[in-house]
Amino acid sequence: MSTCSDYKNTGVGKCPLDFTAIRRIMFLPIIGSDGTENSLSAADALLKASWQDLCDADNQLDRLYVLPNAENVTPETTEPQAWASERGANYFLSDGAITFTMLFPFVKLRLREALNSFRNKEIGILIADQSGNIAFNDKDGDGTMYPFPLDADAMLNSKPMFPTNAMPVHVDLTFQLDRSIDFSDFAMIKRDDLDFNPLSRVDLYGLDDVTITVSDVTTTGFKFAVEDVDGNPVEGIVSADLALYNTTTSAAIVITSVTEQTALTGAVGTYAVVMPAQSNDDVATLSLSLAGYSKETATVTVPGA
Repeated sequence: MSTCSDYKNTGVGKCPLDFTAIRRIMFLPIIGSDGTENSLSAADALLKASWQDLCDADNQLDRLYVLPNAENVTPETTEPQAWASERGANYFLSDGAITFTMLFPFVKLRLREALNSFRNKEIGILIADQSGNIAFNDKDGDGTMYPFPLDADAMLNSKPMFPTNAMPVHVDLTFQLDRSIDFSDFAMIKRDDLDFNPLSRVDLYGLDDVTITVSDVTTTGFKFAVEDVDGNPVEGIVSADLALYNTTTSAAIVITSVTEQTALTGAVGTYAVVMPAQSNDDVATLSLSLAGYSKETATVTVPGA
């Protein structure tokens, strides 16, 4: 006799799930720049270096977008969708939607624009609880870490909230998980197995935007200044953080030296670059790749004779 059953065993194992209240959300695009799904191997998922490589990825499609630690995280599940027949029978149509709401206190209100940039995108989340455990989608069953997909068609919304006597300034966020998630694939890495703290702003971070301003260009050098989005100087840049390319001659330029200015020698956050002699009217591109900051470029134009 044929059957249509696909039952799953109901045993839950001997160890309870130790996942606690959600503390941090990390966005990761579902598909990377190479056209394959973004993931971390079971071994790499334990290493801070692997996570920071994702945080600092050059391509936006490969990058991990780490949000500030959240407060008042509330997951809510709506009732399943059903159809009621005229005789009063209810038929199951679909599972209820799982919606998360949370807030980020004491942040700049511009965070709202960053969060809303993920709206209607193929994006997923990795989750850290308040104990530093990380939950992920183990859909291959071998410990490879995939994000839980969000519902790209559902509203992802963020709004700025001005302070009151009872509440600090904060940004709210709401999003829905995709209903296709199979929660038998829910897996967790314990904090003790990681060589970093997922709740640390030093270990895991979102990138800060920066601007580069070039000045005093000659055939053998120039100065540049780097400021973050708040206008603060970015210090500690060395030649290894820079690349220089002559777009006129289509040739890389090996920087001779980079000297950071001090309060005594110039403006803090300003750097003097010495380079091999270039021709008058040559145009070069200066690229900055510094951990924790957005990848930025600036044009260096050598004056005419």
